[in-house]
Amino acid sequence: MSDIPPDQRPRVNYATPKASSPKGISAAKVLRGLLLFISICILLAGLLWLRMYLPVHYLPVESWGSELDATGHVLRSIDLQRSYHVTGWMPDVEGGHQTTIVANHYYLNRPGKPRKELTFLPTLEEGYIDGEFLPVAGTSAWVMKTNPNLLERVILIVFDEKGVLHRREIQVSSKPFSSPEPGLDYRFINGNATMQFNYLGKSGSYDVMTDKIK
Repeated sequence: MSDIPPDQRPRVNYATPKASSPKGISAAKVLRGLLLFISICILLAGLLWLRMYLPVHYLPVESWGSELDATGHVLRSIDLQRSYHVTGWMPDVEGGHQTTIVANHYYLNRPGKPRKELTFLPTLEEGYIDGEFLPVAGTSAWVMKTNPNLLERVILIVFDEKGVLHRREIQVSSKPFSSPEPGLDYRFINGNATMQFNYLGKSGSYDVMTDKIK
């Protein structure tokens, strides 16, 4: 017999233990995720159908930059051609307008060679573009400059036919109101290899090829 008093003996609970709640993703979350995945697939399939089966319309080619030799002949140029699909009709206060999907196609042209589409450029378009690509003299590089949302900053994208070399954002002040040409206070020199700019009363320069600000 045990010498431990009955009221001090350890008690054993013979009740069936409660099952622990299963860990992991609930069925509701799995269902929501599945519905989201299906919706995205349907949307992508619809966009693919629009691109494959709706007629493609092309706008006239626009020249956005060129390099000339001493006699005025074009050594190389970049052209933009926009294409679009008509997807429907949207009513508005003026009666309505067509809805479209627009794509930009940039091409590098060189005399005696087939034009080459620069497929990496449309994804870089940002805000308002100055409407000009600048060739860097003595190199195969170009400068694409943008001024997003007309803010006091310029985004420069330096690239060649193979892809983007580097990307730089530079703060630039606006020109004085007395200036005959309004806009941001910067300019390109040395065959577009250097950008000079002013910001908050201080002057600076940017080396396009080395990606350095002085």
